[in-house]
Amino acid sequence: HFVIGSVARYVAWKGHRHVIEAAARIIQRSPYARFLLCGSGVLRPAMVELAKQLGADKHIHFIDRIEPADMPSFYGILDAFIHGAVMEPFRLIYAEAMMNGVPVVSTPTGAALDALTDGVNGILVPEASGEALANGVSRLLAMDHKAMGAAGRDTAMRLFPFDVMWNGT
Repeated sequence: HFVIGSVARYVAWKGHRHVIEAAARIIQRSPYARFLLCGSGVLRPAMVELAKQLGADKHIHFIDRIEPADMPSFYGILDAFIHGAVMEPFRLIYAEAMMNGVPVVSTPTGAALDALTDGVNGILVPEASGEALANGVSRLLAMDHKAMGAAGRDTAMRLFPFDVMWNGT
């Protein structure tokens, strides 16, 4: 199995629709792919329904809030982190995945552009769409995702040192 995850509130600008559409495409190519989508919010029921409509519900697991102390375990089972936001002003979503050595596939939001170098420490896709994200995951699968995760960890440790994270960004 290849496990792809996300952590985000279910609000429109976080792009869950794109992630679920990408999941449906990825499952067609790689039926052993699994998705763990962690979060809560007003759009979650609609996203659960979308997964059913696209026939991806057996591969997508919707998870409620995870306690902060358990987040390293969550990231520990992921092979990739996917983020389909149409905007993302907060870099912490990327920092958390990257610090745990999980390669990130993301839309080109401002925060992602600050943290990711396409093909080096993550994958940047050209737009917020299911097709673009699915193609980004395919690119990642063709690469050494462990090495990309390690490069992401190095970047995160440089961009997000303890004192910055402790004091807030």
